[in-house]
Amino acid sequence: MLLEGFVALIALATVLILTPAESRGMKPGQLYGDGMARFLAVVFPDGSYRTLRVFGAMAFSTFVFDTLDVATRLGRYILQELTGRRSDRSAITATALTAGVPLAILLAAGKDSYATFWTLFGTSNQLLAGLTLLGVSVWLRRTGRPCWFTILPMLFMMTITVWSLAGQILTFFRGKGLVSYANGVTARGRLVFIAGMIGWDAQGVFHSDDFAAQARQALDNVAAVLREAGARPEHIVRMTWYVTDKREYLAAAREIGHAYRELIGRHYPAMAVVQVVALVEDEAKVEIETTAVIPDKSAQGRSA
Repeated sequence: MLLEGFVALIALATVLILTPAESRGMKPGQLYGDGMARFLAVVFPDGSYRTLRVFGAMAFSTFVFDTLDVATRLGRYILQELTGRRSDRSAITATALTAGVPLAILLAAGKDSYATFWTLFGTSNQLLAGLTLLGVSVWLRRTGRPCWFTILPMLFMMTITVWSLAGQILTFFRGKGLVSYANGVTARGRLVFIAGMIGWDAQGVFHSDDFAAQARQALDNVAAVLREAGARPEHIVRMTWYVTDKREYLAAAREIGHAYRELIGRHYPAMAVVQVVALVEDEAKVEIETTAVIPDKSAQGRSA
């Protein structure tokens, strides 16, 4: 628990040090390793940045595998307690079930599904810590020892964790994650017209043929042009999406919705989605055309 508390402290420092622009597109291991290296570079200014980054990535991996190990052991013990079987064969079977079922779900979820499960993993890990503190608190109480110093952090962790889980459940049941839109928008100010953005980077290179990944990159490109124009995502009044396959678009709706809320926010302009035969770039699967209005000081856009 103390080691995980230290890891949580470093994670918080990582979030504080890295900017959204620097962290965008990075995998969790890279993100944590780079952030921890920057944090430790302040403490150990003479250390090699590369060495510190490798150390951060190793600490991250240790944290993940330690959590998986603990969760697997607890799952095995619970299954053995429920069935009353204590043999070596039952231990192997219970371990296989505990690890195999989540692995099957993860593999069935498709490419880059880790992004969907990552938040749930973190939340369940904190729930495990909260339950551990609850068990310690009950033991202290029954043995007549003071327990306030474990009850207070337990209540905090359980409240935040259950709150987070409830938010994830509500998000899941709100639908497939399709990007919401307004039927109409009124605005007055300086117009910004953005050409069709596709899923390649600033050097014109496609890094994935996955629809959701290309949509994320296209949205990132839109946000970059907005910044150059002195505009923000909330100034967008209209978006037109051109897709080569509406079935791919609908299948990736949850990932697209997550990327949209991360890059654009909870701002939903007037939108249209059009399926086309092809786009000019053969590798492109989606193209997003955007119009924004930087409002006058006396005018604010409204959506309906």
